[in-house]
Amino acid sequence: MSDDELQAIFTYAWRRQRREAVLLILVSCLFVVVGLIMLIGAGLMAGLFVAVFFAAGIVAGSMQLVGMGTRRGLLLGITSAVLLTFACGFLVVMTLTGIVIDAPGRSQLIATIAAAVGVVFFGGGSVVLMVRFGRRYR
Repeated sequence: MSDDELQAIFTYAWRRQRREAVLLILVSCLFVVVGLIMLIGAGLMAGLFVAVFFAAGIVAGSMQLVGMGTRRGLLLGITSAVLLTFACGFLVVMTLTGIVIDAPGRSQLIATIAAAVGVVFFGGGSVVLMVRFGRRYR
């Protein structure tokens, strides 16, 4: 394999990663708007969950654009994990306080369990990223 072929492979991979990151940002922006419409227009508290959850997607896409191995990328990763933890925690609180999550064929219990799993995983991930940041950038 020549150097030109190797360079072409790396360039293709880099461009593909950027395209995917931009697509993630655009789709997440669309869902943030939908969440805000749900919250403001229809008065559904679930809209806040949708908006915050997909705001984390915007941050995650930005992290991919910046580069996941950089200081800014790691800070964006921490921000995204904390936002996802908050969104899942908010969903747990909503389901436990009786705010109905309208999911056809699903129960509040399933939504509560799924959100609690999200809190554990995203919360744990944010702690791991904070520890990694502290060790790397003292």
